[in-house]
Order: sequence, then structure tokens, then C-alpha cells
Amino acid sequence: MRKNSVKKLLALALAVVIAVSPITAFAFTSQSRFTTKTYTHQDRFFSTGIQEGIDVSYHNGKLDWSVIKNAGVDFAIIRAAYRGYGEKGTLVKDTEFANNILGAQAQGIPVGVYIYSQAITTAEAVQEANYILDIIRGYSIDLPVVFDYEFAGVEDGRLDSAWSSGKLNKSKMTEITLAFCDTVKNAGYNAMVYANKTFLNTNIDHVAIENAGYQVWLAHYTTNTNYTGEYKIWQYTSDGSIPGIANKRFDCNFMYSGSLPSSAPRIQPIPNQTYTGYEICPEVSLSYGEYVLTEGVDYTTYYQDNVQIGTATVNVVGLGMFSGYIDLKASFNIVPATVENMVCSSTTSNSVKLEWDAVYGAMGYIVQVLKNGKWTNAGTFADTNATVTGLAVGSLNYIHIAAYTNVNGKNYVGAYNKHITVSTQLGPVNPKVSKYTNSYITLTWDKQTASNGYEVYRYDSGKKKYVLYKTITSGNTNTCKITGLTSNKKYTFKVRAYKLVDGKKSYGSYGNSVSQYTSVKKPTLKSATSPSTKRIKMTWSKVSGATGYQVMWSTYSDFSQNYLTKSVSSKYLSTTLTTAKSKKTYYVKVRAYRTVSGKKVYSPWSSKKTLKTK
Repeated sequence: MRKNSVKKLLALALAVVIAVSPITAFAFTSQSRFTTKTYTHQDRFFSTGIQEGIDVSYHNGKLDWSVIKNAGVDFAIIRAAYRGYGEKGTLVKDTEFANNILGAQAQGIPVGVYIYSQAITTAEAVQEANYILDIIRGYSIDLPVVFDYEFAGVEDGRLDSAWSSGKLNKSKMTEITLAFCDTVKNAGYNAMVYANKTFLNTNIDHVAIENAGYQVWLAHYTTNTNYTGEYKIWQYTSDGSIPGIANKRFDCNFMYSGSLPSSAPRIQPIPNQTYTGYEICPEVSLSYGEYVLTEGVDYTTYYQDNVQIGTATVNVVGLGMFSGYIDLKASFNIVPATVENMVCSSTTSNSVKLEWDAVYGAMGYIVQVLKNGKWTNAGTFADTNATVTGLAVGSLNYIHIAAYTNVNGKNYVGAYNKHITVSTQLGPVNPKVSKYTNSYITLTWDKQTASNGYEVYRYDSGKKKYVLYKTITSGNTNTCKITGLTSNKKYTFKVRAYKLVDGKKSYGSYGNSVSQYTSVKKPTLKSATSPSTKRIKMTWSKVSGATGYQVMWSTYSDFSQNYLTKSVSSKYLSTTLTTAKSKKTYYVKVRAYRTVSGKKVYSPWSSKKTLKTK
């Protein structure tokens, strides 16, 4: 693009259009956040910003305005009151008005208000104006106070019947509308009139309303309104949805703010294109701020280097009002096609062999394996097969592959194919002891995620063989607690993995067995006293089979810090400790141990006791 500022270019372009073309010389589009449809805006609004908002009443129920804010709602117009369409025409405050206006303003959403009118006289219009002004007194109102003038759509509706009977005509209904607006204006608020396209053209004089200085809120449910009058807001649907709010429909609106878009024309990024051997001309999307320009009307495209794998370019040149003012360039990559028909042809305990179809124009293939939630390169291969090694034994592995071609030192990589799941063969299981007490032992082992489960065996010295203790039915469960054991006794275990093949178990091999003594029983701490200054005397019960005892004392009740320990021979069932401080609260406990093959096997700790030193 030339170095002229965006505002100067746009002003010049619009001046040219106005001089030589009618107002419908071109149009521009944007996509609604709340319907996903694309809407065409009249060219008179091209130099304005567009805000997207909703209007609500108690019919929308209780609303979470934080969700509404996060959905991208720029403004809200909230019903404050309505007049009943029956003969009495009772004025009623909207029961959700306070919740809605406070909820919206708490999220920083600018708000306007409206009253649904059924006024059939100017006196009633003034009454309605004063009624809504009383309701909104004390609230900060950012947008206009709106006169929602429309038929009820029923034959006996007070406004419907007044029109059909001739009691009201276009002139009188215009006077009613202006009476409301004048009252609101005199109270210091901006007034606005809401009506549908037919109502504005047939039932009230929109030109008289515009000439009086009041803005119009147009209701016209279409993607391309042809209304010729002036309007500030366009209500384009009553069937919008707010992401995060289920089962509720919303009236949705575009508001033309009068400000210029904040950015210059730009080309939306062009995704990678698949190599075919023929010329590739992807669609180009050109935007200006919030607006999407039209190819063939606002710009045209020219492509270069767009046949072979590599980097192609596209030039975008302005047409019509943009002729001479848009000259942009973008690049995109042409890459090999996606790999198809990848299969696993064989496996070992730590590797898998893969095969796939060749990709036209590819120089090689990149294989990736999902590890710790991240795709990791497993190798680059020139042929249409690969052996992936270094996998975990008995593991489930997610693998995908992409074709690539190197051009001038740069790899152009196609899209990765849909991953396949491959399992390595089951391997031996080597259990370890993670915890033990005098009555149970807990085993753990490395997971084999390709397995369907594990079998845990305990050695039976009487039968002189291993006996199945438990079957675990998940390959992700790698722990087993063996309970009901006798204290101070040696136990031996082994584990094997299995998977189900046609409903039958296929086993991996046993690994190393593991042995563990249960601990001796825990002692009972009988007493803890302070016989003299900085002294603690502890006594405990005798534990059969114990080699000795370990005592612990601390100034912290959970023994997390500032603690000391002392070992005592099994000959003794008491000990006297020397502490660092007098007149200090201490906590003490004791446990027994047995020495097996040079290692101490401890019992659980006794209950703690509390005392204060002398």
C-alpha cells in the first residue's frame, strides 16, 4: 500500500464515489458474532466502526452478564417498561430491568433503555416518557432512551385497532412519537425511535423524525437491508445466540459508531495449499478493519510461483474506489499432500514398524510420537516404511506422519495424518516395595499401558509355589496392597502383565521377584515425663522380635522440623533424653525395629505424648 494515511485514502476514495456514483455503488460485509452469518452493510457506513449488541427484557430470563461480556457484546439496550396492548393499556415495569442494567454495567457494557409503547394519544406518549424517566432516575444511561413503537399483532390490540379503525393515521402516530421524544429530550436524555421497516415507511413519518433530530433504530430481519431512511442501529435478527448461554435466543443489533476502522486493509493469512502439480490459486480474503471487501469489485489478484512445492505469492490490487490505493502482497506455502494408509506391520517390546503410501512430490517423511503430551520427532525417512525404536515396553503409542520436500534449504511439510495407536509387546514386570507395616506390604511397578491388567502372585512356603493373590484389570494401575499379613515375617512376590486377545489372556513374562519382611508390631508409649531440668524420660512396652527401638522428640507436634532421634537397644524399655531448652513443650514418640541383612525394618510410630520440660 502507498504511504498515504488510511484516513486520507478513504476520504479521497469516498469523495470519488460520491462524485460519480449513487449511494449503492458498493457494499461491504461483516460476520455477526452471534449468528455466524455474513451481513451486507450499506456503503454510507463504510467509514464508521460497527459495534455488536443485544436488547433484552424479562423474556430472556436471568442472565449472566460476565458470559455476555466475554462473548463480545459491545452494548445492550434494556427494556425498562411496557404498556399492555389491552384496552386499559396499563403501564408495567420490566421485572428484570434492575438485574439487567446492574449486571451489564458491572461488566462495563454501555447501556440504553426502551419502553414498549402502545400509546394512541400524545398524552399517553408523554405519560410513557415520564414513566420510563422515573424508572431510570439514579442510573447512568450511556445510550438513548428508546420509544419502541410497534403493533401488538393481534386484532383487538389497542394500537392495532386504533389504526385499522382510522382513529389513528400516519400524521397522528408521528405526533405521538415526537411527543415522547420531546419529553425525553427536555429531561436531558437522547431520544431514539425503534420500529420495523414497514412501520417506519407506512405508519410514521421517519423523515419528520429525522428532521427533528431524533435517531432511528431499524428492525429488519435480513442479511442485506434496503431501507433508505437514516438509522443508527440495525436490529437484524431475533434468533441470535450467546456462546456460553444455552437455550436462549437474543435480539441482535449492529450499531454504526461513526469512527473509522482502526487498521489498514490487510490480507487474511492464507493456509498451506496441497501440491497437485497444477496451478494453485487459493481464495484471498481482504479486510479493512471489521469489514470484508469483495474480490472482483474492490480488488483483484495475481499469482506467481504457484505450481511447484515451495513458497508462492499473490498480489492484491485495488479496483473501483480502491483503484490505485490497494497494492498488497502475501505469500503462502504449497506443501505435499497428507500421508494415507499408514499401518503397523510388526512390533517388538520397544519398537514398531510402520508402512504407508507414497505421496506425490515428497522427498521424505517425518514420523512423530506423542510423549508427555507433546509430539516429538522419532525420525526422518526417505522410504515409505520406518522402524520407530526407543519406545517403552508394553506401551500404547500415538504416532502420526507428514510428507516433506526440501526446497532451497527449507522443508515444506504437509499436514500430519490422523494418528494411529500402536502398542509394543508386553515385557517383564519388576515389582518394588513402596511401603510396608506389620500387617501389609504395598507393591509398585512400571506401567505397561498396552496391557489390560496385571496378576500379582505371593509365594506360599507351605505349598512351595507362587499363588495368585489378585488380578488387576487396568493397564494404568501399577500398585497393589497385600493385606492381612503377619508381623515380622518375610514375604515374596512376583507380577506379570497380560492383555486380552479375542477374549483370552496373552501374558508377558515374569520379571524379578521381590521380598520384604513385615515390621514388628509398634510399641505403646507408656509415659513421658521431665524428671529434672532439660530432661525427658520415656518408657514403652516390649515388642517381641525387636532388635531395638528408635525414639524421636521435637518442639513441633508434627515432627516436621527441630527434631532429634535416638536408637535404644532392645535390652531397654526406657531412656532419658537431654533437651536444648527448659520450660519448653516437647512431643515424643517411639517405634521398634528389626535388623534384617544389615538393614532396619521399622514398625509404625507409636502415638505421641506431650510434656513440658523442667
